[in-house]
Amino acid sequence: WTLVRSDGLTGDGWAIRLNKDNGGLNFGQGFSGGRGWWRIPDNSINLDTWQHVAITYDSSSTANDPVIYLDGIPLAVTRVDSPSGSFLTDSAINLRLGNHAGGTSHTFEGKIDDARIYDRILTETEIKTVSGSGGSCDATFADDFETGDYAGSTGTAAWVGDWSEINDSGNPGNGDVTNSAKSGNRVLVIGNSNKGAQRVADLSAYSTATLTVGHWISGLDGTDEHGTVEVSSDGSVWTVLDQYPGPGTDNASNPPTVASYDISAFLSATTYIRFLTSSTNGKFDQVFYDDIEICTNN
Repeated sequence: WTLVRSDGLTGDGWAIRLNKDNGGLNFGQGFSGGRGWWRIPDNSINLDTWQHVAITYDSSSTANDPVIYLDGIPLAVTRVDSPSGSFLTDSAINLRLGNHAGGTSHTFEGKIDDARIYDRILTETEIKTVSGSGGSCDATFADDFETGDYAGSTGTAAWVGDWSEINDSGNPGNGDVTNSAKSGNRVLVIGNSNKGAQRVADLSAYSTATLTVGHWISGLDGTDEHGTVEVSSDGSVWTVLDQYPGPGTDNASNPPTVASYDISAFLSATTYIRFLTSSTNGKFDQVFYDDIEICTNN
């Protein structure tokens, strides 16, 4: 899975480094008074075997240690070198997969697939889901929108009703909220200001649930224009899970940006999922959604 770096050999950024001699893996982060280095136990990495590596790290304090997951399981982490001083930004440094950002002298001899960088710390449940190591879901509530309406259900469990539009015509074929074809796939399209769609799932029989959402943005002019993902256990009190802001337009022929959220705190017979646009979105400031899934476990 590694080597991944955002810095040179001794630069300011972060690094994930594989030691082929002992099957270990190191994580490093630059600080003004000295870089921090951490490692997992020797022989954790198996050669010629696909393994999923995930690392979360809060750089706001030198007292923090990263959490390093292998196939969705958090491992013991040893602090090799303690960081000191203040966190050094890597905003001006290129990211390179498979070698140092500053050169090609440490080429990773292997394969890397499905590399992702998130702008928030994922929970352990979310990482288990992303890694595919959380085991099979006891039930899934899903929709890929290929039915062309709001009744699609591609999971193993049935939703409580169809998608319902928020502040729009209620017709999936026209308006600001639609089920439309984009680059060969049908997606949920939400445009204009204060528009949205929501759906209900009965999650009362489960102990955990993870929501996965695929999305693209289109025509968003600034960070104040965005789509919002929210959850509620009763349809009255809502919690914002994430925002997908501009500026920018994604190429809808490319795979969507996928994010997962632990919604176990909202399990009920009427768990609502909804997508909304901001009050500043214009008519053609849109967010496309696809491959919605709730993975539940008893």
